[in-house]
Formats: sequence, C-alpha cells, structure tokens
Amino acid sequence: MVTERNKVLWAYIAADVLFVLMGAVMVGFAVVVQNEIKVEPTDGEQAARNLLYSRFPLTGTSWHRFRRVSGQHPSANIVRLSVGIINAIFFFATFASTIPAIATQSKGWLKISAGFITVTSTISLVLGLYIWILTLKTKDDFAPLWQAQTPQVQDLMETAVCAPRFLALPLLRT
Repeated sequence: MVTERNKVLWAYIAADVLFVLMGAVMVGFAVVVQNEIKVEPTDGEQAARNLLYSRFPLTGTSWHRFRRVSGQHPSANIVRLSVGIINAIFFFATFASTIPAIATQSKGWLKISAGFITVTSTISLVLGLYIWILTLKTKDDFAPLWQAQTPQVQDLMETAVCAPRFLALPLLRT
C-alpha cells in the first residue's frame, strides 16, 4: 500500500538520484573539455570552442596556464583540480550525506544534507553566474585572445566565420 509518506520518500530518492547524475555530468564535461583542449583544432568551430573553453573555470586550464607561466616545475602540473570537478565533488558529498538521511529516522542527517545542498547550490549558482558574465564579456576580451593565437588557428577561425557569410552575400542581394 502506497501511503503519503512513501510518496514523499520516493520523490526524495528521485531528486537524490538526479542530484548525483548532475555531479556525474559535471565531471564528464570537465574531463571531456580538458582532453578536447589538448587536441590541435582542425576546423574553425573547434578552434573557437577551444578558445572559449580555455577561459572556463570548469577545465582548470587557466590555473594550469598560470602555473606554467609562473615558472614552476612541470611536475607541478600533474594534479589539476578544476572548479567544475570540485563542484562535482560537492555534489557527490551531498549525495553521500543523504544516504544516512534516507536510511535512518534521524533528523540530524536530514539537516546535514540540507546544509550540503545549500552549499552546493550556492557554489553552482556562483559558477553559473561567473560563466554567464564571462560569455557576456567575450566581445570585449576577444582582441587579446585573437592576437595570442597562432596564425593557423586564426586562419581556421576566419574560414569558419567569414567564408559562410561571404558565400551568402550573393543570395542576400537577389
């Protein structure tokens, strides 16, 4: 027999599963982007994506670049924690704190997991706000980023952005 209490418990478990899945997605995205940035771009879209990703705090590349410029030993680059992975760790810790809250009747674990949820949500909100502001400032910061790129990357990006517009001009005139 399904009671009202069981419905709340199943809703809580469903939300908990979604929470841990979001942590997994966050780790997956950060790892994929870290690996994608290491690959030399072969087309303009990939070059532009790598340029944008290199500014994200999710990948740890900005910290990696800072450490390389600061003259530290190359072995110091072995461990690169990124903000995205740290945030995902908070998601997993929150999930781990909710397991005793579900299994026991103690309200203490429920309060601890609520605190973890609040901290994790605040970190995610700040991270999302930072990325949003970063994308809004892309136009202002583009000239120095463009000049820092190699001529090959600039050519790939010019071809990807300018060629379709140039080819579409005759169609727009008719």
